[in-house]
Amino acid sequence: QFQTWADPKANVCELNGITCSNGNIAKMDLTDAAMCSDGNQKRGDLRECHGLPAELSLLTDLEILTMSHRQFLHSTIPSEFGRLTKLKYLDVGGSLSMIGTLPSELGLMTSMKILNFSGCR
Repeated sequence: QFQTWADPKANVCELNGITCSNGNIAKMDLTDAAMCSDGNQKRGDLRECHGLPAELSLLTDLEILTMSHRQFLHSTIPSEFGRLTKLKYLDVGGSLSMIGTLPSELGLMTSMKILNFSGCR
C-alpha cells in the first residue's frame, strides 16, 4: 500500500495516505504504514524506531496527522511539533510504546481541536 513512497519520482500529493491542498501536504494518514520497512513491506529492526520524526514539523500546512496503533513508536511527541500551528487533529491513540510527558511547545498548536493519546503511557 505504501510501496510508492520509495520511488523518488513519485508525486508526494499522489502517495497513499497523503492529501494535499494547494500543492502542500494537509493530511497524513499513516495508520497502516510500515514505518520501519525495508521497502518490501517487511519490518525492519523495530529497535530503530524512535518515535515520530521531528522533520514532520516542517510540514507547516499539515492539518491532520493520524498515526494510531503504531506499536513501535517509542518515545514521545517531539517539541518541534509546536511549529505545526495549523494542525487541528493529531491521533497517536493506541500506540502503547509512546511514553513520557508532552512537551510544553504543543501549546503553540493554536488550531488544535482533537488530540488523541488514548492508550499511550
